Amino acid sequence: MGRSKRAVAVVLLGCLTMVLSGCGYKVTADISKYANSKIQVLGVNKGSVTMTVSDLSKFNCKKKKITTKSSGGEVTVTAVGPSLEDLLKGCGSTISDFESVKFTAKDGYVKELNSDFFVVHPDLYLSLCNGENPLKKDEQPVRLVIPGVTADNWVKGVVKIEVK
Repeated sequence: MGRSKRAVAVVLLGCLTMVLSGCGYKVTADISKYANSKIQVLGVNKGSVTMTVSDLSKFNCKKKKITTKSSGGEVTVTAVGPSLEDLLKGCGSTISDFESVKFTAKDGYVKELNSDFFVVHPDLYLSLCNGENPLKKDEQPVRLVIPGVTADNWVKGVVKIEVK
């Protein structure tokens, strides 16, 4: 097996281990309409992994009620899903291994956060649902939610996460 194939196999094995370890909080919302939607994770262990929302729901999920400001006023969500750190750990990495993380939405919107951001805001959640409710269509398949920052730093419809 070639070196890059081995690296991808190690990444997939790590992600599978994390998936099988179970979810701290169980996703109870009906996410069946977008459960098979794919999210690419690029740059982990010099490889890439594609996961579904269903795969992400099996990670160590958390439930966090977060209120913040947006241009339209105050926004409150109950994010349910794994943290970015737990996703990266499952893929054999940690956030401190990277200089930046770029989130790409299905509409082409891109938000790149550098390592300095993670020192101040270490908790980033990949929300799979809003409490007991599935995400709205424009938020699917995954919504990036960050406590302590305004909603303009959040990303709806995340389909790709690239670490550098």
